[in-house]
Amino acid sequence: MSSATKQPIIEIRLATLTEQPSIARLAARAFHNDVLFGHIIHPYRHAYRSHMSRYWLSRNLIAHLDPCHRINVAVTTSGSRKERIVGVIHWSRIAPSAADNYAAGWGYAWWFPQRILHFLVSNVVWLAYRTIWRNRAASPAQECIIEASEASGCLDHIWDPAKNRCPSWYIESMAVDPDWQGKGVGRLLVEEGLKLAEQEGVSASVIAADGKEDFYRKCGFVTGPVGRSGMGDEKKNPLWAVPGGLLFFREAPGKRMAAEAEDKEVDECVKWLRKDMEKGWRSSWLESGTGRDLGRGAG
Repeated sequence: MSSATKQPIIEIRLATLTEQPSIARLAARAFHNDVLFGHIIHPYRHAYRSHMSRYWLSRNLIAHLDPCHRINVAVTTSGSRKERIVGVIHWSRIAPSAADNYAAGWGYAWWFPQRILHFLVSNVVWLAYRTIWRNRAASPAQECIIEASEASGCLDHIWDPAKNRCPSWYIESMAVDPDWQGKGVGRLLVEEGLKLAEQEGVSASVIAADGKEDFYRKCGFVTGPVGRSGMGDEKKNPLWAVPGGLLFFREAPGKRMAAEAEDKEVDECVKWLRKDMEKGWRSSWLESGTGRDLGRGAG
């Protein structure tokens, strides 16, 4: 019998509701030193070590009951040991309207009991999170910075139906257990979601954390950057100064823009990104020169 160590089998599947606490703890570990989720949103995470997971649990519980959101987990199934979650990815379906999601099979009609249940659970979870289940690891001023950025509408035009970029399956977040990073877990999580987008014939999109751009481009998000999370008015978008956050697409099957038009769009985007860099915003990817030669030829 071979003495070689057997490689663990990794399975990608939908998360269950009872797994959400474990998923939240994994995300807290994975994002502990992240610029946005760690340093900016959770500056007191060292003093309140168990509280950062509350941020993820509250949001994931609400998303779990929303049919236009999918939370997939990567689990190990090697040997006879108990199944272990080693990664998680949260996808949401961006569409022109809730009616569009419903028509595509990813939403509830207004009269569905599940819709009422989701509304009630969302409000109860959020009320508990803001009162008796407070996240003391978070900065009160920055805790909802992502939601505030979304409410600003500064990025809405990026998901343009005229360019076949809406509907789109969007990566809200992805976390891999620190002990499993660099072992291909993230790629498996992304690939499973891309299959869904491809089967549906729609685009996929992601806002990459600073330094993760090449990973997502290798996964297939080769169109971009076409924007960034902090784009728009400095005073209107609270994510303006957060490093990175470049936005990439994997275009809908057979609906990718002509090469010349795509290259022009990316070139124009990079020009104003560099203007933002002159004002103080940072992108290690652009600073390193990695993103210098973009366009279809680089993808």
